[in-house]
Formats: sequence, structure tokens, C-alpha cells
Amino acid sequence: MGLYGLILALACAGRQQMYEPIFAVAYDTTQVRFEHASDAIRKACKLPVGMPWWIYARIKSDSNDYLVLSGLRRIEPDGPSDAPDPIEPDFGIVASIDRNACHRIHIDNGLAPQNSPTGATNRFKLSYRQREALAQDMLSRYRKAFGDSALVRSFDDSLLQDDFRPIEMRDAIRRFKAQLGTK
Repeated sequence: MGLYGLILALACAGRQQMYEPIFAVAYDTTQVRFEHASDAIRKACKLPVGMPWWIYARIKSDSNDYLVLSGLRRIEPDGPSDAPDPIEPDFGIVASIDRNACHRIHIDNGLAPQNSPTGATNRFKLSYRQREALAQDMLSRYRKAFGDSALVRSFDDSLLQDDFRPIEMRDAIRRFKAQLGTK
């Protein structure tokens, strides 16, 4: 059974496996709870109707709200499927909302200081200060959702060595773990 098969099996069992979009750490949405994206955010960003989406980081800077969002989406199976309503986690987006207009960019490109590992240019041009503020908000939300001990267990050192992840986000988790005396 592949990863998506496992996700679908968990969904059918009443549990929904989700991956937070910054580090791709798996969690059960019935146990770990993030703030739901509001109707205004959902409407502005045209998020999938009828599917839950959550806020993983958010800041207000100038006249924009910058958010890291992800949620579930319906999929079209590649072949025959017994699942009545196949769903999977979305990879996530970084969104900039200004006067109810939402500008979206894929998570891998949206948090990169210049170019992403895929070579796409970051359209938001987030400053270091903005990325650092997003990282601090992310840490606060993750502590609340996972709890401190589960957060330390979930975010191991191998995950924090990955250069693919935004450095400000990795450093926020590293500093938090160091304050607790864990590595």
C-alpha cells in the first residue's frame, strides 16, 4: 500500500492524516488542531469547497496578510478506486491577501528568500524580517497544536538539517528545542 493508500485508509477509519506544509510532518487532524481558515480567507484564496484548510503561520505586514495555508483536497484517482470520496493533503501555499484579493504561490517557492530549489522566483519578495515573523508565528501555532513534548519528538534533528526547508522556520524550531534542553 502506497502513501496515498495509507492516507485514504486512515480517512475511511474516521481519522484523517495530514502533513503540515513547512516540514511535511504527519499528524492526525483529530488529535492535532490548527486554526481553521476563515470564510473570508477561503473565499479570497478560492480554497477547495467543503474541505478543511488550516493556518500554519500568519503575519500582517504593511497592508497585506501573509499566511501559510494547507488543507485537504479531493483527487481524481488514476484508476479504479473503492474509496467513495478520495482525498489527500495539499502541499500548501503561501498567500498574500490585500483588500480581499489573494495572491497564491506554492509553498516551496513562497518561503524562499530568492529562488526556490526548483528554480522558480519568489513573487512575494518577503524580507528577512517578514520571514522571521512568520517563523515565530509558526512556532507559536505549532506549540499550541502539537504541545511542547510532541513538537520536540516530531521535529527531529534529521528533519531540521534539510536545506530544502526555510532557514528561519528551521531556526525557530532549533532555538525552541535548545531552550528546552533537547536537540
